[in-house]
Amino acid sequence: MEAKPFKTEHSFKKVSDVEEATELLLPLGEKWGNWMVMNRTFYKWSPALCEWLTGNGRVYKDADGNVVVMGARFMAEYQLHVGLFFGDAKTCLDYAKIKAAEIGVKSLHCLYPQHMSVVEKKLLDNGFVLESAPFIVKEINL
Repeated sequence: MEAKPFKTEHSFKKVSDVEEATELLLPLGEKWGNWMVMNRTFYKWSPALCEWLTGNGRVYKDADGNVVVMGARFMAEYQLHVGLFFGDAKTCLDYAKIKAAEIGVKSLHCLYPQHMSVVEKKLLDNGFVLESAPFIVKEINL
């Protein structure tokens, strides 16, 4: 998806309080399959992840309770990654498009669990397109 500059009103602010972010994000993370993906790296939702996201300015919330987690683990000048969104999808994704335009990146990405067809529909309804190949991840606990 190409993130073209446009203007829209919004009330999103960075969440800077770790406790607030943790209380907000852990239940949402469960709804997203307990994992967040950013730059195709999988992070298990935990208080430590919430602290890291908050400390790095990746958590945004607006006055209506919409939430977006976004950023880039590396090469931030090329892509912006949405790790999670909650609330009104259009509002959240429009804000992500605004942030992408501000940064000057040309693409916005969001990876999500395959079973979450509702997230897929919201992304497709907001101009995203499916990539040509699915991502398959395996884990081993050591």
